[in-house]
Amino acid sequence: VYAIWVAKLDVRYECGIDENDPAWQNNLVDTTHVFELDEYTLNYRVRRNEELDHPFVYPGHQIVRWKVEEGWENIEFPAAPSGGASASAAAPARRQGDGDETHFLEFDVLVILHGDVVVSGVWEPIGYTVTYHANGGTPEEAVPEDTVTYQEGDRPNVLAKPEALRMDGASFKEWNTQADGNGTGYKGDGTDRLDPMTGDVDLYAIWETGVSYIVEYDGNGHTAGTAPVDRNRYNAGASVTLMEKGSLEKTGYTFKEWNTKADGSGAAYAEKGSLEMPAANVKLYAIWVDSNGKLASPGTGESAGSIQLACSAALLALLAAGGVLIRYRRKRAA
Repeated sequence: VYAIWVAKLDVRYECGIDENDPAWQNNLVDTTHVFELDEYTLNYRVRRNEELDHPFVYPGHQIVRWKVEEGWENIEFPAAPSGGASASAAAPARRQGDGDETHFLEFDVLVILHGDVVVSGVWEPIGYTVTYHANGGTPEEAVPEDTVTYQEGDRPNVLAKPEALRMDGASFKEWNTQADGNGTGYKGDGTDRLDPMTGDVDLYAIWETGVSYIVEYDGNGHTAGTAPVDRNRYNAGASVTLMEKGSLEKTGYTFKEWNTKADGSGAAYAEKGSLEMPAANVKLYAIWVDSNGKLASPGTGESAGSIQLACSAALLALLAAGGVLIRYRRKRAA
């Protein structure tokens, strides 16, 4: 009976970055049960102190594969199992005599060693993603999608909540890093930015129940009838069908529209038009026009042109009656 001796081999893992970098000090040799002709797995996580552990740290980066520059001729790939796939997909046959060449190996590749091998890490920036969740809202396909891959320290814009994403009986409050709303909150109007990224971020729609708002109508200087009354309450994001003017009339004027501003400079809505309810009460003013299409002044029965003519007529009547004009002040147009 003869003793059979095999060489104990060194598999040296190097960080693959500059020797002056502190991570270089973490280079190590894996000598744990590595013997000639043994099967060995080149792994992303290297054995250290009998436990799987990755010794290399390069902020904002990760090792994506191993680079073999020394000892490649000592690597053999096992034959594929009979009737099955190869031990390493797309693994080349054993190569000898070309140790000066550079070769790359993916993680968890099974090899047979015939000598010492030096592998070094190939680093790439870590890519982080931002994922949005409906968190009970519907429809799921309305959830915004951020397809950009970000790097450490980036501060992406938080996407606005799409109009179509809603929850019955609730109003949207914010995006939050926790589904229960106890994380960091961000506005859903597209104006917020994330804190500097250190990893993937999940943002959940946070919905509020029991908060509702009203739509109020104002005749805005009407001379007859009453403004319609909507006794319903609406959640933010709800679609509201606006009321008709009803009995509202204004002598010498025709109803034109509803508007969020009394002077007609706000958002305009037609009778029976649709309004998306904001997270606030809404007041709509009747907008009136005369036969020339001029807007009536807010809250009065006169148009801006007719007010000027009336003032001129009153001044002439005063002078004709022997009155004296003490002071005349012309109001500058806004």
